[in-house]
Amino acid sequence: AGVRILFGYVSIQQELFVLVMVGVLASYARPAHRRLYAVVALPWLLSQFVGMEDIQLQVLGAVVVLALTALAYAIGRIVRRVREDRDRSNSALRQAEGSLVEQRSALARELHDNALSDLTVIVMKAQQLKLTQEGENWASELESILDRANITIDHMGRIVTLLRDNEPISEHQDRVVPAISEELVKAKNELDASG
Repeated sequence: AGVRILFGYVSIQQELFVLVMVGVLASYARPAHRRLYAVVALPWLLSQFVGMEDIQLQVLGAVVVLALTALAYAIGRIVRRVREDRDRSNSALRQAEGSLVEQRSALARELHDNALSDLTVIVMKAQQLKLTQEGENWASELESILDRANITIDHMGRIVTLLRDNEPISEHQDRVVPAISEELVKAKNELDASG
């Protein structure tokens, strides 16, 4: 009777609420808090069986309450683990995506700074030689070099754009890099016209 006076009478709604709270705390609270709540909740839940005349009913009620409390706690822990695993996976995915973006940017920068620069120098030198040398043999050879270098520059520009923006440029779109030969001829004509 003293336990009943201490804990009072427990309704089924109160028991269910306490069981749900055991699960919620197992899912969200710190370890010490969730264990403490489960330990405090058990006597309160078991208090309704104290003082019953039928000992078998007391034991059965206590076992059911213990099993339900353990089940609520276990479900809460499972929910917590699933949430923590999801958070770790999302964090790892964001980190991997960031690393991939950094690698792609570094590769695009490397292609742009080195390969495209070297090809541009080749094209400029070939165009300079074409403008200063006479004869058809030189012109046809240089035209072949220029065409090949311009195609390579265009392809490298497409690769750089793909790596940087993650969006490919279709083959039907205009060139990524303007033709250097057109600009040099234009500049030569302007210089010749000005004297």
